[in-house]
Amino acid sequence: MIQHISFFGMADCVLVNSEFTASIFSSTFTRLQAQGLHPAVLYPAVNVHQFDTSSKNPPDLSFIPGLPADGHTFLSINRFERKKNIALAISAFAILVRQQEKSQSTMVPKELVRLVIAGGYDQRLAENREYLQELKTLATEEGVADLVIFVPSCSTSQRNALLAACICVLYTPKNEHFGIVPLESMAAQKPVVACNSGGPKESVQHGKTGYLCESNPASFATAMSLILQDPSRAEIMGKDARKHVEENFSRQVFGERLSTVIQDLLKDSL
Repeated sequence: MIQHISFFGMADCVLVNSEFTASIFSSTFTRLQAQGLHPAVLYPAVNVHQFDTSSKNPPDLSFIPGLPADGHTFLSINRFERKKNIALAISAFAILVRQQEKSQSTMVPKELVRLVIAGGYDQRLAENREYLQELKTLATEEGVADLVIFVPSCSTSQRNALLAACICVLYTPKNEHFGIVPLESMAAQKPVVACNSGGPKESVQHGKTGYLCESNPASFATAMSLILQDPSRAEIMGKDARKHVEENFSRQVFGERLSTVIQDLLKDSL
């Protein structure tokens, strides 16, 4: 996302949503780069408090039949578009399940592990319809159709309930310019497993608030296994993630940084 701030008709400042986007801007608009116009980064923000939960009111997951109450849920939230690379989550989950079946250790039984794939879906869009079917076919081919649950067009309250109930969030897009889902997930005190590219490299702290992985199923499955084997570690990472978002990506921080940008522009214009 690129925005510009103008006081005198032409852009006095160009704001982008990540260092990654800034690099794309510079390589695309070479003439502006040569003229000395360098974009400033203003990270997006989330309303941290909308993800506050209470142990007295457990999340309502009645809209998902068959989800084991004492199980572990991996969650993917994205629009049902091919560029979101959701297939990566299914293939990684399948590797994890096969590892569990072969393991002699006391890992969580596969019957208590689920992958929930939720997100924006519009029946009127051919890509949405086709991709959802492709993902269902992939789950069948990978042998995990009975463990993968699809929740297209989930509401905000359903999304928040899923975030509250999951063990971690899988964020699969590669070279995403920023990505708001990792922020929402961390605000909900959940670690994030994401591709080591684009915006997540700037929002997810590897090994502390989640894991940054290569964009392949084996790499994602390794990170998922680490989380599944030690849920207490996932809880610690989730608390670190919440603190990280509060300190760097809250609306208050966004407002303070935007105010600084505007004040600096006003000073330069005097």
